[in-house]
Amino acid sequence: MSSSDLGPTIEAAVVLPLPPQFTKQKRTLKQKICKFTLLLVSVLTLFALVFLASVSFSNYNQCDRTCKLKFCSSADCFLSKMASKRSVRKCTCSNGAVLNRKLERVNTTAIDAALVEYCVCNSVECATVQTNSAPNVFLHKGPCGHCSNPADFQIYKETALTLTKSSTKAAVASIFSKQKAINQMTKIGLSDKCSECWVGNMQNTLVHCFWTCAFGSRASCENGHLSKCLQCDEDYSGKYFRDCAGMTRRRAGITSDICRQNGEIVDK
Repeated sequence: MSSSDLGPTIEAAVVLPLPPQFTKQKRTLKQKICKFTLLLVSVLTLFALVFLASVSFSNYNQCDRTCKLKFCSSADCFLSKMASKRSVRKCTCSNGAVLNRKLERVNTTAIDAALVEYCVCNSVECATVQTNSAPNVFLHKGPCGHCSNPADFQIYKETALTLTKSSTKAAVASIFSKQKAINQMTKIGLSDKCSECWVGNMQNTLVHCFWTCAFGSRASCENGHLSKCLQCDEDYSGKYFRDCAGMTRRRAGITSDICRQNGEIVDK
């Protein structure tokens, strides 16, 4: 049989064009998807900007803390209500004093180094003394506060390498609810009043360090030093926490996952 008997050879497959109506529908669908995606991104971006702005400009009872830091002389004062009025940048305290709403940076290492008081405990209670003597048991350097008790000291020790991470989660909760953040801290095992001091610290940090922490590292340690977020927290909220809580892990001689330099942790 010759090749001519096979009939004409098909050189190439013939591709039939899609109906114009189908092509138009496909193009319309792609346009709708693009428009929806653009709208979704725009809405999410707007929501994010509104959320960031609301957190950035929220007061979180900052005037109350600012007035307490200026005028409170005891830890109990820090958990009481100190009525104050707020303007954009100023606070009017209940005694009529007008203060800048935001705090100045404070060197907490220098504060701890200058301490001459100790918090000691006996079988009944803990108290602030100038010198430690038997039968008292040394709890921490510095005056007693709402975290100055053997139970909270034990939690500090047991969670030395995890408390920073747990408190960071509670700090996120404090953006939306102070009570939820307190509940998270009490679940760790800290006492109610000690937890209030921790959350007060968190909300103070929200006001002063939000942008630093939101767009920077929140690691406990970076190249042997505090991250910018933790340093900001230390500088702006460290004094408030000390005045309210009394016991910090450094003052109690507890080594944690946070970077500390030589001499910062009390040698018990």
